[in-house]
Amino acid sequence: MEKYDDARGAADGAKTTFGMALFGTVSSIILLIVGVLTFRSTGGVLFLLAQIPILLTLLFSVSALVYAVLAGNVARESEEKRLLANRPESRLLQSSEDVRFTAGRTFERFTRFAPYVIAVLHALITFGCLRFVRTYTATMIHGSTTQLGVAAALMMLFCVFSGAFFIGQSRAAYCRWLRPIGAELVVSFFILALSVVAAICHRNGIIAPDGWIGRIIRYLLILLAAEMIFNGIIEFYRPRTTGETRPLFESRLLALFTEPGGVMRNVASALDYQFGFKISGTKLYALTERALFPLLLVGALVFWGSTAIHEIKTGERGFRTSFGRIIDEKDLGPGIYWCLPYPFGAMQKISTGTLQKSFVGEIPEKENPDALKEIVLWTEQHGRENDQFIVAVPQEGNDKTLAESNSIAFIRMTVPILYRVKNLRQYLVEHASAERELNLLGNEIITEYLASSSMDAIMSTGRKAAETDLMQKLQRRADEANLGVEIVSLSILDAHPPTGGKEDVAASYQAVIGALEQKETSILEADAYAARTLPAAKADAEERIANAKAYEHQVKTVAAAESERFATQLKTYLVMPQMFKLKAYLELLENESADMRKFIISSKLRDEIYELNFEKNDRLDLLDAQITTLGK
Repeated sequence: MEKYDDARGAADGAKTTFGMALFGTVSSIILLIVGVLTFRSTGGVLFLLAQIPILLTLLFSVSALVYAVLAGNVARESEEKRLLANRPESRLLQSSEDVRFTAGRTFERFTRFAPYVIAVLHALITFGCLRFVRTYTATMIHGSTTQLGVAAALMMLFCVFSGAFFIGQSRAAYCRWLRPIGAELVVSFFILALSVVAAICHRNGIIAPDGWIGRIIRYLLILLAAEMIFNGIIEFYRPRTTGETRPLFESRLLALFTEPGGVMRNVASALDYQFGFKISGTKLYALTERALFPLLLVGALVFWGSTAIHEIKTGERGFRTSFGRIIDEKDLGPGIYWCLPYPFGAMQKISTGTLQKSFVGEIPEKENPDALKEIVLWTEQHGRENDQFIVAVPQEGNDKTLAESNSIAFIRMTVPILYRVKNLRQYLVEHASAERELNLLGNEIITEYLASSSMDAIMSTGRKAAETDLMQKLQRRADEANLGVEIVSLSILDAHPPTGGKEDVAASYQAVIGALEQKETSILEADAYAARTLPAAKADAEERIANAKAYEHQVKTVAAAESERFATQLKTYLVMPQMFKLKAYLELLENESADMRKFIISSKLRDEIYELNFEKNDRLDLLDAQITTLGK
């Protein structure tokens, strides 16, 4: 229990805390009601995120309200005890009187356990609200930007002034529980200020970076919630040798920014509280305190000086500017370059080797590159209704343009334009947004072209010719406007009639286009069959002719050789008939009976009887072999 020398002063402090906490409770409820009603009619992710600190303000205000009530009861009880103790008949309280003084024990239990509960509720509310906000991550400002800007500005002004007032009052010991209220109001002020900037950007047609800013704010809120849990854990290990009364649900991180004039005082208070002794009175801390701001100043100067160093990577070109004036006569290539620090100097650079992409017409949604793209049929409702072009529909047997024809239709398509920067200065300097101007030129040229074309041609056979013609026209118009770009590719994708509504003709057009595509497919298949069959037939004919010629040459050559050999043999036979017969006989024996077993018998031994075994041995028998010939 907090002990004050002056019980009446403690009662006055509890009364002040009660009034301030009540004001914080009522004002946070009003701010939440105004914020919810405004968000429902206008939208805006940043404006929705600003309601989370306001909801936490309500939590801390109710906690401070309960704290003030219990502290007031303790102060009144202490005063009553003092009066009873000064009675002339007795200096001590009677046991029956002491039993009814329970406010002190209640207050002690509240200050001991309530901070843990509040820290857990803080984390649960933060994570629960952020989970709810995730469903609105893609919610942009869809209502009146003026209404959103005015509401956010009024709430912002109230938060900053009331937050500063709460922080100022919390410097008193008995109002310490008001400090988290002021810190959360200051957080709401910064988020609401960003919401006002986003509303102004949307009103002027500028794409505000509220998406990634919203993600940063969500991460910061998660960090603060994690700090509360961390404070609750380390509270078990903190020495209790100091009289420091900082509640554990008070953010040390926010204290460094909500009181800019007392940064070092907050650091010293946090260190004294955590280590359990006056660490801020040591020489090491004093030295650190004296050297901290010079070091921070030097670090800030070094960081500011580093803005004068710029790198141009491979595939990039750039030029330097000084006070808005270009100081380089030629574009700079890859390398490290110096210029004046920000904001006096800057480096304008862009990748000239990488292809840039711009969409005209129906812009496809951003998808996960690792996920499979879902196939959407013509007959299914998709995209926005304003992503449509007017195209002529010539009557049957007539080829009138849109200006001459009374029949028009709407067509939806996606036209991606790939280009690269060829003149850096024209692209970056002469135009506020060359990419946006290129997109507008593409939209204008496509609208003019479709007015003189037919719907069937764009959706079927004339698409390739249309792409070539549009690409040439867009390049010519871009050169006339000095955009400094080179059109690399222009494609017509997803060309189809509009879907939805009473006149949904997508299904009928799908059947017609399907028939035309089938016709083209049949023609291409016939051409492919002819391309495969005719060369094969020609090759087969050439092969047959070549084989016939080879056979003819072979027969004639062999016949001539046989005739010549026969003539030569005849001349030999006429000269020596017996020798020719003997030679022929020997050649026959040598050639035709080379693999046969031969038995040579002398004709002079007529009386000898020979027994010949004409059996053929399947294997070699050593008994039948000649021993004298084995080693040869």
